[in-house]
Amino acid sequence: MLRKIPEHILSFGLDLHDPRLTVTQFDSPDAVPGHDLILWDLSSTFDEYELLGPDELDYSGTLEKETTRFLLDLSRRQAEVKEHLREGKPMIVFLGPPKEVQLSSGLLGIGEVLPLPLNLTQARGQAFELVAGEPFSSFWREYGPFFTYHSRIGDPPGTSLLKIRDSKYVVAAATQVESGLVLLLPTLDGFEADNPEEIDDLRDVSHAQFIDGLWGFARTFAGEAVLPQWTLDYKLPAELDAQTDLERAQASVLRAQSRVQSRERELAALRDLKLLFAGSGAALERVVDQAFRELGFSVETDSPGRSDRIIKKGRQVAVVEVKGVKKSASEAHAAQLQKWVSDYHATHNRQPKGILVVNTWSNKKIEDRTEVDFPPQMLPYAVAQQKMCLITGLQLLAAILEVRKNPKAQGKIAQAILNCEGVFAQFEVPELRPSPSGEDAGAADPSEDEDRSSG
Repeated sequence: MLRKIPEHILSFGLDLHDPRLTVTQFDSPDAVPGHDLILWDLSSTFDEYELLGPDELDYSGTLEKETTRFLLDLSRRQAEVKEHLREGKPMIVFLGPPKEVQLSSGLLGIGEVLPLPLNLTQARGQAFELVAGEPFSSFWREYGPFFTYHSRIGDPPGTSLLKIRDSKYVVAAATQVESGLVLLLPTLDGFEADNPEEIDDLRDVSHAQFIDGLWGFARTFAGEAVLPQWTLDYKLPAELDAQTDLERAQASVLRAQSRVQSRERELAALRDLKLLFAGSGAALERVVDQAFRELGFSVETDSPGRSDRIIKKGRQVAVVEVKGVKKSASEAHAAQLQKWVSDYHATHNRQPKGILVVNTWSNKKIEDRTEVDFPPQMLPYAVAQQKMCLITGLQLLAAILEVRKNPKAQGKIAQAILNCEGVFAQFEVPELRPSPSGEDAGAADPSEDEDRSSG
């Protein structure tokens, strides 16, 4: 059942002033799912692509690339729209001129991008003749002056709504696709404006009222009763009990959704820690920062153009270099760390500790990481000369897991890292439990969580 009014509306190319409206383009990442209503200015579909008209030549050589890009977007949008309609939600299509573009495979008419391909022929005017009765006739009497037809529909699907006066040519129709209504209307003419305060020809009709009018017609046309507000003053037998039961069920759903969202956040935060043995770049650096904070350090990462971070605990200070690599650590990593250490000493007149955190063998499963993490050739420089602490992402993960299990160990572990000169000796591989059927194997029945929460 459709909502009384739409709460979330996605518009392809039609810029109306309504806070419920998300205006987007056909090639954008904005997704259809999650919206109650689609508004589609069909003439805007090709706007974001460098496609050629029927008689143009491909001098720039972009046709193949743009064809591929368009067809990928078309496949995505068609799947989203079909799912939207399958859920019984409506789509309003505003038919513009019948455009054709060249693809590398041949010509494509704009009517062919819809879930129900249309054969459109050019025709422009406002000589409308209303051929449909209620509920469309009431909608049309209110909003008809704002429309202009730019094409007529060959072999119109479903129910014809409007035709060109004194002709057989249909310019508006409504039909069911899957479980949803597709309403094919002429183009809105002069109804859009950059500033809604400057619209002076709409007879006090706002864009929001217009959308609600479309929605009301869609609900009624789809067979849903749109009851007058005053009918709420009358209660049928058992209606109050049914309403109370509904409200209780809705409250229970909200509580369950809140628990689910909380558990999802907890699970996402836990899984984020796996970046310590599978990540690289900024994502790995972020989780390393989190790990040192859990070990009781303050972390400073705001130096522009630098990949190191400064960590402090009490009066002790260290410079940390973070790397995620597909092989072992290298002397180059130690040399980069020493550069940051020297920079800090020169700036602050204080010698910091150097800590090198490397997620080694990052593209291998843990059990397949059988080679050395810090090869012998890098140790004379990193350890004997610079007194660095060398620690893997796996060891850092094991350290914070230990602190979570035993918070009193935090200070001891942090000091061990600060005192370390060489390869960190504590915590080799954390105790992880691989699931034989994937991470989600053995997931609890949601009803069990409900039982625990209500107990």
